[in-house]
Amino acid sequence: MAHHPPKTFTPHSRLDPLFTHLTPFAFPSSTSSSVKIPVEAFADYVAQFTAAGRLFALVDPSIGWDGPRFFQENLMLFNMDEMFIQNFITDWSGEVQFTHLSRPRNEPVDHADPDQLASQEFVETCPGNSLIIKLSQGLIPEPIPLAKIWNRPENESADIAPGTWAEYLRWGSVHLDQGRPLAPISKEAKAALLKRVWTAGVHEIIDETTPVLLENVWLNGCT
Repeated sequence: MAHHPPKTFTPHSRLDPLFTHLTPFAFPSSTSSSVKIPVEAFADYVAQFTAAGRLFALVDPSIGWDGPRFFQENLMLFNMDEMFIQNFITDWSGEVQFTHLSRPRNEPVDHADPDQLASQEFVETCPGNSLIIKLSQGLIPEPIPLAKIWNRPENESADIAPGTWAEYLRWGSVHLDQGRPLAPISKEAKAALLKRVWTAGVHEIIDETTPVLLENVWLNGCT
């Protein structure tokens, strides 16, 4: 950065002068009422999004940079359930996920057993209806994430234990293909994400005197 020495950590990155004009990222409250993360902690955790967000909301005529146009024409965005569906269907409970994946699986699956049915639905929904399965563990204290549970010494190799639904999940991720089309969010939905666009230099501090390019002006001229 032009105003600070290079950093290898993200705490307090939201306070960098290059970013203070931006609304800090917050964990989407609509995804769960169980996850409690302070806005400050979450904003620092996703510092890369903050940095990208500055560029996407910036037009710098001196170098021909049009952030909104680049955002619209070069990025393909998906809803969060393409990455966190395992959390959405368990209210972010790593313990529930661990129970499903640790449960023994027999072939054929006993559909008279409600526990087997629940585990089957969980395991088949995850790879069948999401782009990836991201198992985060660095930020969320509660509910305990699955990755933290797997990292406990007593759970070593639980993620690949033979004869479990975890083993079947790994097998499916290698040998099965999805039949559904991927559906990125629409052009209109992407445009709505940009609330305000500034005209300034890439390394220029943005404040109340910085010219604001209204988003509808850009949208009307966007092809």
